[in-house]
Amino acid sequence: MFTFFRLPKCLVNNVYFAELSADAKLLYAFFLDRVSLSIKNGWIDDKGRVFIYYSVKRVCKDLNCGTQKACKLLA
Repeated sequence: MFTFFRLPKCLVNNVYFAELSADAKLLYAFFLDRVSLSIKNGWIDDKGRVFIYYSVKRVCKDLNCGTQKACKLLA
């Protein structure tokens, strides 16, 4: 069936995040999805930090954008 990305409501409802673009908010949801995948694969260091691998090339593909925009969103 379908799978979904989770987007915290506060990114949409909270005035603190009002200036974030929709692409930045969507990218955050992609990162949340990557955290789940990393935990599932055991990519956690000895301090409990989760390692996320998400290349700029993959961000460009997922957001259908160029490298310059992807790098700006990741900064």
